[in-house]
Amino acid sequence: FGSTSPVTPEDVTGMSVTITPSATSSKIWLTVSVAYSGSASNDTYFRILKGSTLIAMGDTAGSRDRCWFELPRSNASVMSGVACLTFLDSPATTSATTYKLQVGGTSDSAQMYVNRGITDGDHTGNGRGISTITAMEIGV
Repeated sequence: FGSTSPVTPEDVTGMSVTITPSATSSKIWLTVSVAYSGSASNDTYFRILKGSTLIAMGDTAGSRDRCWFELPRSNASVMSGVACLTFLDSPATTSATTYKLQVGGTSDSAQMYVNRGITDGDHTGNGRGISTITAMEIGV
C-alpha cells in the first residue's frame, strides 16, 4: 500500500478484520502491527475505525487530527519503523463488526507506505515488511 497525498484519510488495503461477537457482553481484543515508511517532514498518521467510527485515538485539541499513531517528525527526509497497538473494545453487539486501518496526512506532499520503503528499489537492503490486524473475542 502506498499513498503520495493522503490528505483525506483512506483505507489501507488488506488491513481490516471482521468479527461477530457471540454475546453483547463480549469484549474484542484488537491487535495491530504496521510496518511503515513515510516522509518525516510532513504530518502523516494512522487511525483505527470500527465501522465508520474512530476508536483508539488521542484527545480532541483544536483542529488537530485525532489518530492512533503519527509518524514522528524528523530532520531526516524518510522515517520507517513498526507501529503497534493493542486495544480492548466493547462493541455491545452480536452483529458482524469490522475494524480497519486508515492513513491520513495534512499535506499534499506527504507520503506513507505500508510493507515497503518509499523508493522500494529492487536490490539487497530494501526489505519488505509485514503488517497484521487481528481481532479476538473475549467472553465476559
